[in-house]
Amino acid sequence: MQASGLTPNGITHAVLMGGLCRSGQIDKAMTILQNCEEKGLRFDIIIYNILINGLFEAGRHSSAVEIFSSLPTKNVQPNVRTYNFMLKGLCKSGLPVEAIELLTRMEENGICPNEFSYNTMIEGLLDNDDIAKAMHYVNVMKVKVKHNSGRDLHLRARCSGWWRESSMSYWSQTLSFGI
Repeated sequence: MQASGLTPNGITHAVLMGGLCRSGQIDKAMTILQNCEEKGLRFDIIIYNILINGLFEAGRHSSAVEIFSSLPTKNVQPNVRTYNFMLKGLCKSGLPVEAIELLTRMEENGICPNEFSYNTMIEGLLDNDDIAKAMHYVNVMKVKVKHNSGRDLHLRARCSGWWRESSMSYWSQTLSFGI
């Protein structure tokens, strides 16, 4: 592309880095990021979201957290998708306490968690055998996410034996969403 005199833009970089991450070539994507940043190119949150998600998918949660933590120094503000990728990644990495702390910071930073945020927390807590906290976030979601359809909630029953342990509570919660 550059040999033809064309300069890649943000969309080109996003497509390239996304493809590299999906094909398991996260190191190549990170090298492109570093090379571009060294040349003074600035990216928006979309590129960082792609990389954060790719790093978590590659099992490199420390690197994902490092990129997330570096966003303020790059004058890039995380959005709800950024936080959702972080919440999902932390929970899947077996770090539900860190995910809870991040959810709190998310709200403190003025980003409102959405249905995906809460469902991610619920699933992550159930996967980590913390039924009480998962139920807490079911109740929080009912209050804070007014348009929640509850359509994903029934999928949570499969996690950590929740179905066997508290099926009545589950159905009570599901019915309160109008399902």
